[in-house]
Amino acid sequence: MTKNQLECRQSLFMIANNKQEIEREKVKFNRLADLISAKYRPKFALKIYKAMIKQAKNHRQGLNIDIKEHQKELRALILQLYSNAVEASSKRQFQNIKKNFQAEFEIKNDAQERFEFFALDWIIAEAAKKARNISQTTEKMIKQVIKRGQEENLSTREVSKIIEDRAANISKPRAMMIANTESFAALSFAKQASTKFMSEDIELPLQKFWASVDDSRTRPWHAAVNNQRRDMDESYIVGGEAMMRPHDSTASGRNVINCRCTETYRRKKEA
Repeated sequence: MTKNQLECRQSLFMIANNKQEIEREKVKFNRLADLISAKYRPKFALKIYKAMIKQAKNHRQGLNIDIKEHQKELRALILQLYSNAVEASSKRQFQNIKKNFQAEFEIKNDAQERFEFFALDWIIAEAAKKARNISQTTEKMIKQVIKRGQEENLSTREVSKIIEDRAANISKPRAMMIANTESFAALSFAKQASTKFMSEDIELPLQKFWASVDDSRTRPWHAAVNNQRRDMDESYIVGGEAMMRPHDSTASGRNVINCRCTETYRRKKEA
């Protein structure tokens, strides 16, 4: 294989060496995220709607607000979403690496097996955290309605009706935000982690590059870090926050909610 042939094959494995390749990868990543998000939006909407209707009924009957079942159902749903997204993203990365580098490196299965154990831990821990956060937000919204109703001397029936109306009005837009955010988060995690495991396994030194979508919906501070380069174990600095990857769940909501950024990789040049 000639040097030019090898460089051409490398560019197929998300090692984006020019603007056209970077833009193509952004489109593919967002398309995959949209497919997964679309599948789970109605499921999240139904969970949120049913939980709020149930709590409206509890309030009407003089019972306390209890979101334990809501949290449990959300956790199961997020586990499904994460599992699907992680499998799709990592499969895509592993296939491309094996296809494009088997002529240059000895490709083993060790990295894929180690990644799967690593990913399972992430999926379980992250799903529990997100289910807790989302259910607590649902609880907070309901309690705010109850408090407001008490301040305005509304009856229990009137307050319950307001909760039911809010359930109908907010369940779909809230579900869309959740499904979008969590789809991107899981895809981004799997994309970077699988790439890192495999590149380490074949001793292929890479660097990562932040890739922002170039349109008016992109946050200005995300557009500002487009093409920011880091070693695989280094953090990006995004709006003053350290982030290991786009959609890093340790970052604040202003950096992850409805974000559409991804990252690309290039072979690290020798010092």
